Amino acid sequence: SVFGAYMVVAYIGMTGGQVLLGVLDVSSYEAFSIAAIAMMLAVQPLAFTTRMQPELPPSVRLRLIDLVRISPVGIAASVVSGAMTGAMFGLFPFYASATGLGAAEIAAFMSAVIGGGLVLNWPLGWLSDRVDRRYVIALAAFAIVAASVILGVGDPGIVTLIWAGGLMGGVTAALY
Repeated sequence: SVFGAYMVVAYIGMTGGQVLLGVLDVSSYEAFSIAAIAMMLAVQPLAFTTRMQPELPPSVRLRLIDLVRISPVGIAASVVSGAMTGAMFGLFPFYASATGLGAAEIAAFMSAVIGGGLVLNWPLGWLSDRVDRRYVIALAAFAIVAASVILGVGDPGIVTLIWAGGLMGGVTAALY
């Protein structure tokens, strides 16, 4: 539950940052100042806590081959999800720009991609606790293919981009 709360806050922050990119002039000092203030506020709960740091358990050396033996599907899904996420965050803004969208629309598109991760993370996690995770991963893979086809051959309008990007961002985020 603590990790889930962390992920919700992280996704809200990432989505909010994208929204601010569409509202603020990124070449001005205001955008940098807001980001700096947000970073300073984020560490305040840690800086003012009175709790002692928990004692760390002894570290265990785990080799990659051991992880592959324990969960080959999990390793494959993690690698594919990481590659997809990196490609989405790195290339989606360029794709949206190539379709003729302006800065505010690109920010809305990227907000949908990141917000999809926030919205779909819990339901797909809940489903994977009740159904074989391999089926959920297969469902996510089919959704990614469908969203990719929509983005590749569909109308590159902002509504299409938001829905397909939200779907792709959501199922990709739920994989890890």
